[in-house]
Amino acid sequence: MAVARGALASRRGPTAGGGGLRVGTDEWGLTVDQTKFQVRSNGDASITAGDRDGANVAGGSASLRAGDGLGPDRGRGGDVLLEAGHGEGRHAHGGVGDGGRAVLKGGASAEGKGGGVEIAAGSSEAGLGGDIQLRSGAGGTSLSHSDDSSAATTSGTITLESADGNGPVGHTGGLRLASGAASGGGTSGDVTVSTGASDTGRAGQIMLAPGRTESGSGGDVLVQAGATAAGISGAVALSSGASEGSDTGHVSLRSAPSGAGRSGDVEVGSGASRDNSGSVTVSSGASAAGSAGALQLQAGSGASGTGGDVTVAAGGTSDGQEIGRASCRERV
Repeated sequence: MAVARGALASRRGPTAGGGGLRVGTDEWGLTVDQTKFQVRSNGDASITAGDRDGANVAGGSASLRAGDGLGPDRGRGGDVLLEAGHGEGRHAHGGVGDGGRAVLKGGASAEGKGGGVEIAAGSSEAGLGGDIQLRSGAGGTSLSHSDDSSAATTSGTITLESADGNGPVGHTGGLRLASGAASGGGTSGDVTVSTGASDTGRAGQIMLAPGRTESGSGGDVLVQAGATAAGISGAVALSSGASEGSDTGHVSLRSAPSGAGRSGDVEVGSGASRDNSGSVTVSSGASAAGSAGALQLQAGSGASGTGGDVTVAAGGTSDGQEIGRASCRERV
């Protein structure tokens, strides 16, 4: 095989024009001209920056960047599409074939910190910043491989998790989901976690569950409204879903049972205040036509020990003022 060394120049001729470069066949090739740069392969394709050796020297960088839209009248930047190959295998022809994976991965490190992965939408000088959309693939509707016309199809799952911790004392990384801070009197963005709706089936659940531990303390679940320096702090609302034609869901607030020790306490109270502290109201809802719900305060029974007490006590005072009153009366 002959090897040519040196530079290759292609210039636009005064008569025939040209100025492009085309090398290859119908199956593979390289095309470079004033409108496009295209590399086509009938096998694998690889773009790799060069390795570098030496102290405090980074390997070569690889950059894939779309062009700018420089026109002042609706000039828009070009898109970057990173897409894996389609899998066209089918049951009727021997078996299905999965679509290829698109992997975006930071570099590994021998002893330092592994390289990060940053996905950032574009900023804007005067308009809105770009969005980031992370979406799994839709489930297909073709049932050519099944005689069951009611076969269910499921869209893909999205998993966000930090990696497992390794070593004798391996801590795992955290997972943070937050909107950005606002300035100049603006409002910071909402964070919405919701499952999809269902037309006739059951809608999905939302589960907040810390990890389990074999001998240490289990993780806490903290739901806390936003604080404020001078205004009114945020509220926390816990409500079951509404129903237009049947019963609404239950709201259950309880500690878990214990197999050997004491079950946890349940505390409902308002916070302390320099002025007037907030009230605690426990009430059942009103009814337009039927009976209103009952209100029951009941202590637990003991199999061998003493049953629990029910104590209703009014608040005291430390400055000689009248203490609060505890009353029980029938409402008329």
